[in-house]
Amino acid sequence: MAAGMEKARAVFWKYLTVWVVMGAVSGCVLGIIFQSAGATDGVFVNVVKTPGDLFTNGLKCMLVPFIFSSMICSVFKLRTVVNGSRLGSAAFAYYLTTTAAAAVLAVLVSCAIIVPGVKEPFGTAALPAAVTEGAASKAEAYRGFQEACGHDSEVWCKVRGTLGYLVPSNIVGAMASSQLLGVMSFGVAVGLAIKPGEDGRSGIVDLAGEVQDVMIRLMGALIAFTPFAVCSLLCYVTMTYDLSKLGEYIGWLLAAGFVSQFLQAFVVYPLLYILLTRKNPLTYIKNIVPALTTAFATASSAATFPWTLQCATESNGIPSTVANFVLPLGVTINMDGTCMTLIVSVFWLACSQGLALDFGKVLLMVITATVSSIGTAPIPSASLMYTGTIAKAAGVPLGQLFGVIVAVDWLRDRVRTCVNVMGDSIGVGILAHRFKEAPREEEPPEAPATAAAAAEPAGEAAESEDLEPPELEPHVETFNL
Repeated sequence: MAAGMEKARAVFWKYLTVWVVMGAVSGCVLGIIFQSAGATDGVFVNVVKTPGDLFTNGLKCMLVPFIFSSMICSVFKLRTVVNGSRLGSAAFAYYLTTTAAAAVLAVLVSCAIIVPGVKEPFGTAALPAAVTEGAASKAEAYRGFQEACGHDSEVWCKVRGTLGYLVPSNIVGAMASSQLLGVMSFGVAVGLAIKPGEDGRSGIVDLAGEVQDVMIRLMGALIAFTPFAVCSLLCYVTMTYDLSKLGEYIGWLLAAGFVSQFLQAFVVYPLLYILLTRKNPLTYIKNIVPALTTAFATASSAATFPWTLQCATESNGIPSTVANFVLPLGVTINMDGTCMTLIVSVFWLACSQGLALDFGKVLLMVITATVSSIGTAPIPSASLMYTGTIAKAAGVPLGQLFGVIVAVDWLRDRVRTCVNVMGDSIGVGILAHRFKEAPREEEPPEAPATAAAAAEPAGEAAESEDLEPPELEPHVETFNL
């Protein structure tokens, strides 16, 4: 009996993406049926959307403990990798810089595609009164802040306000009000300030790790209900919103995401490779096609890691000592594709709800997305959590349209995984060129069976302290387990 339950559970998780798509289709069909039957009264609609609301609230309630604990653990681990290592410092700086550039590019593409495309709020439902009143009160508060700022420049006042979020006057109050940028910056500061013991461990980090593990288990349990939540949310959307615009608005969402990721993969990365190595990027990119194909098929950069490592060492001739160090670090902190997807999603949510994103909110989004890259978690569908994080930072409610994002995430996930893997591969090529003194083995090591095995030290091959591979957990972007 127990064996049968375990087998059924394994099948469910293996095909979770299929269940999510089925939930989306079922929700749309039921919504059309209910709308045709005229079953759109308030009580019935509230019953339909309750499972989706509970799912969204569950994601929101885990934001603060998850973000705070993951920041402490990630920064502490990165300190042990980067400290005293020129290659580690260069890799960290490179990946963080490309993530920031990806965030800015996503903002520009969203302004060029989503803002003019989504000209009015989606559907017939107006914004809740609380959102409208909140926007008015924020505008009034901003006018008062501008007077207190003592400066006529609107941009400067918004920058100053953003910096104020980075250093909250009351961290408990910031946690209680879900002021996530302050929570993230405080977590980074704590991770930097912790002094490891003689064994390299810390009780605070161990406690934060336990909290992070608990949050991951809770999110895993919550994600199991994703098909039902998607069905509920899309059923509500198709019942109460204008269906004639649904396909058009989803098209703007997908177009902005794919265009931004195409530019990052085939314009930004090749230009960086040319500028920093003076080599032809086409040959290098052609040699990593097997890794990109695997990334699209599996939608997981962790599952793609063996092919990424093999393409780097065997096809492109990257020294194995450099590849064994840089690639696990990239799988951990490089989330350019995910970062772009999150920003595009929040822009789409804002425009679809009739909300304007000013300079200050956009700046908060870019900072939050960039800082989040050092706190990624090795869990499926972590992007759902980070969508809530960035939306909260920008003051954008997730709303019922969040179900649309979840429903199409299976396709967007595969594209952003390809961008993440390509960013890792281009990064290791650039860093290998800059650190030519790194020793190279005659025979590159075989690709490990799993990303976790690949993240272990490479034994006698890493004789230099600067090239000791980091022991970091990989990031997983998908529903697949």
